[in-house]
Amino acid sequence: MSDRNFDDLAERFERKLYGNLRGQLRLQLVTEGLLSDCPRIGESRPLRVLDAGCGLGQMAGLLASRGHEVIACDVSEKLLERARVRIAEDAPDALQRIRFVCCPLQEISTQVAGQFDLILFHAVLEWLESPRAGLQSLIHRLRPDGELSLLFYNRHAIVFKNLLRGDFRRIDRQDFRGDSGSLTPTNPLVPDEVDQWLQAEQLEAVSRRGIRTFYDYMNQVMDTSKPALSSPAEVLRMERQLSEKEPYRSLARYLLWHCRRAPAHPTLKGE
Repeated sequence: MSDRNFDDLAERFERKLYGNLRGQLRLQLVTEGLLSDCPRIGESRPLRVLDAGCGLGQMAGLLASRGHEVIACDVSEKLLERARVRIAEDAPDALQRIRFVCCPLQEISTQVAGQFDLILFHAVLEWLESPRAGLQSLIHRLRPDGELSLLFYNRHAIVFKNLLRGDFRRIDRQDFRGDSGSLTPTNPLVPDEVDQWLQAEQLEAVSRRGIRTFYDYMNQVMDTSKPALSSPAEVLRMERQLSEKEPYRSLARYLLWHCRRAPAHPTLKGE
């Protein structure tokens, strides 16, 4: 297995991930979560931001339009071109504050110098052959007071989906990889393991949100012969309501964690 490059699926990536309610929910909930968890975005001082694995550039465009300086990096040249076109249409003034960099995650340090106030690492970790190493390489680029916004594919949600399907053999094999030509992530992550990786780097998740806590399960249990009981607006309202509540949060398809440096514990006298 190697890190995923979506050059071969760029059109399908845009259509399947954001051209439906599922993708729109993810984008809306992640945007709201980021703006709520990082008040510095709304302050007057421009932040230096790295969007690592920026995809179609929605977050890069949002932050640049608010006056921040953004490095938008992705391994896919085709996705970066689509991001440029999208931002030029939606927020043309933001383009002057975005630098697009096409390179693998492991080469960012050779392409971009310095540290960052905010790093976005959204829906990338699950596509890496070595997710811990990829995460570590970015954490080291944070300024001492820097913040990390981390969105990753939740293995617990995949297990629960297969339980609802009755596919117990897949659970026994612990093989949840998507097909090589699909948009299903190859390496869904166990939240406790990700938490341990963060702690080892002296980071803590100060906010934890579930992204799509129930929507992805609806087709598993709905009677499709009957009219839908909920509108998209009602689904969004309920997703917002449950995103920070257990046990729903832990079963969400994605987890959005906002991370900062863990406070140093005071040394006791005599130690």
